[in-house]
Amino acid sequence: MRVSYRDYVLLLIAAWFALGVCRLEAAPQHEAELRSGALLIGGQPALTLGPRVSIEVTGMLAEVEINQTFRNAGATWVEGVYSFPLPDQAAVNRMQIEVDGRRIVGEIREKEEARRTYVAAREAGQSTSLVSQQRPNRFTSRVANIPPGGEIQVMIGYVQTLEYRDGRFSLRFPMTETPRYGEDSPEASAVAGSVAAPVNLSVHLHAGFELARLESVHHPVEIETLDERYRIDLMQDMHRGDRDFELIWEPRLGDAPQAALFSEQIDGDTYALLMILPPAPEHRSLQPRELILVIDTSGSMEGASLQQARESLLMAVGSLQPEDRFNLIEFNSEARALFAAPVDATPSAVGQAVARIDRLTANGGTEMAPALDLALAGQAPDGFVRQVVFVTDGAIGNETALFRRIQERLGRARLFTVGIGSAPNTYFMRKAAEFGRGSYTYVGKLDEVAEKMDRLLTRLEHPAMTNTCIDWPQQAEAYPRQLPDLYLGEPLVVAAKSSLFSGKVLACGTTPAYRWEDSLIAKQARSHHAIGTLWARRKIESLGDDLSLGADPELVRGQILETALAHQLVSRYTSFVAVDRTPARSREAALRRAGIANSPPNSTTNANPSSLALALPQTDAGTVMRVTLGLMLLLLAGVLGGRLRDEQ
Repeated sequence: MRVSYRDYVLLLIAAWFALGVCRLEAAPQHEAELRSGALLIGGQPALTLGPRVSIEVTGMLAEVEINQTFRNAGATWVEGVYSFPLPDQAAVNRMQIEVDGRRIVGEIREKEEARRTYVAAREAGQSTSLVSQQRPNRFTSRVANIPPGGEIQVMIGYVQTLEYRDGRFSLRFPMTETPRYGEDSPEASAVAGSVAAPVNLSVHLHAGFELARLESVHHPVEIETLDERYRIDLMQDMHRGDRDFELIWEPRLGDAPQAALFSEQIDGDTYALLMILPPAPEHRSLQPRELILVIDTSGSMEGASLQQARESLLMAVGSLQPEDRFNLIEFNSEARALFAAPVDATPSAVGQAVARIDRLTANGGTEMAPALDLALAGQAPDGFVRQVVFVTDGAIGNETALFRRIQERLGRARLFTVGIGSAPNTYFMRKAAEFGRGSYTYVGKLDEVAEKMDRLLTRLEHPAMTNTCIDWPQQAEAYPRQLPDLYLGEPLVVAAKSSLFSGKVLACGTTPAYRWEDSLIAKQARSHHAIGTLWARRKIESLGDDLSLGADPELVRGQILETALAHQLVSRYTSFVAVDRTPARSREAALRRAGIANSPPNSTTNANPSSLALALPQTDAGTVMRVTLGLMLLLLAGVLGGRLRDEQ
């Protein structure tokens, strides 16, 4: 048999077609199918029993435990994958699974090692789970070998610091996610969706002082007072899964200095958490401002979000004084400024801004970089302070590039972000404000606009303290490394680690009226556990900032790995893995997989976990490709063998 070049061409075309079919079969499902809190099995949502959330709050710290139970209603053994949001500052430090009454505690390992352990356990028929970080505020869990008709419970625990602003504490638990607009995609990704089942949520609060106010912002709750403690339970019959749960409380404080120091001893080292509330200025700052207002009018802002944004901008324009300067920038797929450069806040200019705000409509993509370039271009005139107010839902996926842009172009300006909508991208908004040395304000509903924008505008008019400094008694590794300016009602919260911790901790800064100082005795710090975990989380976050700004990836990776493994934390390079050493499924029994056997989970911060859910119920994509390639090689060997025989 002789083979012509035409035969070779046909063979190659057939082989390429076979590979193409294989790739199509392995293509991920639409991103909309991986909803927050919903377990996918072979591309179909599994029965998810209502998650149970328990939160213990003491002082400035919250310890959270999430328990989710999944039931396999099918007739085969299954593997599932699900995504869930957490606060962007969450330090995930515990994970365990429970199957048939057996409890298996997870261990932190390097990400690829954890994946290999998980895959091996899955193939061996052992109940196993893997928890990985996809974004700082988004995690993915995989659960394998759930028996027919059986249940598996996954517990995830984390700690976080509370937010304190304008004289009140705030605790938020994510109940939904906002779609993200990515620079590689012309439209928002559809990974959003409220949680799949009502959440059973309970908070135990020990504030440490008498409260003047305690309330749930968006959800009806039942509150029980137990001496100086409070128990808050979400009312299930009136549960709302379309917005985040937010609990706020205000202390009844006198004239005593508002300062607190907490510490924890671990292996001979002291971990400290310092919170200082600077005194509020008595008079408005006389320094004129150059106020740059930036509004997001992309498609994701349509409806109530844009209405909230309009109200916010109108209040900001109304706060302008005759000596101020301003400009208005609108952006969606492109950025447009009202004036070619900032102008004096004359009645005519303010009137033009109000008219433009009234005509705003939502459409297009979320191209934020050009708007940042416009807002941060040039410098304010001498004697003016430039304040950029950025109003958006933050529905983007290219956070890293934007952080670098802010760092490079900020100059003497300060960036203040305003999050709009039921579930804004809190991680981006908070970090953007941090890089911009400003602050972040969240507006969740229309009737909050007046109150929250009034507080923000008051802060902008009243810088409380600049040149902030902390003098630790001994050398300490503290985060954040660069202390921000402080504004009215905002605290300074710093986490530090020291091998020797004695003497006094001195905090200082410059207020508009005088030099301010306060000191705390180290040995009188209140003891509290989990501070070491929070310090490690802040160090990892700081190292991630270095990576965003161009640091050596291998060096940063090593430092994050060392910190995460030492403190047992999930990070971009580490994952929790739990394995039941007793096989539950025999090798002969089929397993309906989620399609992740031969490709490791994405380790990049901006990876979308939705791409891990494949529509291959019994055989993963890698197996299909190997079989196809094997058949092709056998066919090619047969053709070549026939040609050699003919030539002989």
